[in-house]
Amino acid sequence: MNVAASILMIDDDKVDVFSIKRALDKNGFDGEFDSMSSGQKFLDARSTLENKPDLILMDMNMPGVDGFDVVKIIKSDQAWKSVPVVMLTTSDLSVDRQRSIEVGASDFITKPSSNVEMNTVIDRISEYVVLGK
Repeated sequence: MNVAASILMIDDDKVDVFSIKRALDKNGFDGEFDSMSSGQKFLDARSTLENKPDLILMDMNMPGVDGFDVVKIIKSDQAWKSVPVVMLTTSDLSVDRQRSIEVGASDFITKPSSNVEMNTVIDRISEYVVLGK
């Protein structure tokens, strides 16, 4: 029996969330996709979530608690530290990539600005979760 994967995207940009969700769907993702609009909302809700996601896509720059701090907290929480967190951000700076890995992110992906780049992003996400049956 194939269990569908679940992805949680934490990002304050609704357009980015919609774009990633749509691209996942077009590539056969049949799992659960949820989103939260801030790192603080995730931190406030994480103890009440019924199931942990198989993958977290984390924006780096958000108002309030930024993605770096949320990743540090996730990776220091025994119940959550095994969940891979991929930084998905507009930055392409090597210093941001390095800091992401240092705080515990599994990967660092620059948000796509074209369809070709979106395909690359979806390919990278598929390294962490099965997109289809």
